Amino acid sequence: MENDTVLLTEVLGLAGMLILENGGDTHRAEETAERICAAAGRPGSDVLALPTGIMITIAPYCNKKTGNRPCAGDCMACSRSTGDGEPVTLIRRVKKRTINLEKLELANRAARAFTDGKASLPETLTRLREIDTQSTGNKYIDAIYSGLSCGLFSLLFGGGWFELICAFLCGFTAQLVSSVFQHSSIYQFARNFIGGVVIASLAVLLTTFFGMGNINIIIIGSLMNLLPGLAMTNAIRDTMTGDLVSGVARFADVLLIALSLAGGVGVVLSVFIGLGGVVR
Repeated sequence: MENDTVLLTEVLGLAGMLILENGGDTHRAEETAERICAAAGRPGSDVLALPTGIMITIAPYCNKKTGNRPCAGDCMACSRSTGDGEPVTLIRRVKKRTINLEKLELANRAARAFTDGKASLPETLTRLREIDTQSTGNKYIDAIYSGLSCGLFSLLFGGGWFELICAFLCGFTAQLVSSVFQHSSIYQFARNFIGGVVIASLAVLLTTFFGMGNINIIIIGSLMNLLPGLAMTNAIRDTMTGDLVSGVARFADVLLIALSLAGGVGVVLSVFIGLGGVVR
């Protein structure tokens, strides 16, 4: 039973971290952990997920039944900790947050396989470790897709073929620069600030060199790929479902990203205008 508890804590911690690190909302992390605990014979476990970490108190193992119904965490063994073993508390810190829907889906699929009885605890732990360490893809392919989305956004905002090409180059370069700092310890504010500087600098250079194009459309289209749309959606959802701490924290994260991007662009444009440039 002790070995099962150790395995369960590792599975819960890794599953919660994968969900929170890769763009999942706190409600999904809590629900996943609760379902895993129930499937492992630990109903009544308490889970609290925040954008910066997850805390889980695993209830003692209980195999009692009320009639034909398994224990739901409300029997004497669970409520008074007189079952097999003692409650175990797990805390995992989430130090990085990004958006990787592929890892998020794979983590959810591994958790569902365990709760459906299709995988054991050791198999689930092995699968979650593979998901955690797997490569996130080719950075050049990601940069190309990022550039394409930025170029198409520039068309959506009323630009032409020149704005599309310039926005593609800006988005492509910004994504490559971002991938360089992805695994570094540099703060998120600094990473987004650098992204804003790169986009604005390229937009200024291209429009000045060729003497054409709308610099505003190029910059706005290029920034769309860096804006925290998913984080804003999760912030609204957390707030509406009553997770006020998570909602406020995510709103602060969104505001910080927006300010850093605006600051990077603003610094470049201020220098450009100060040198006699004209923003068209």
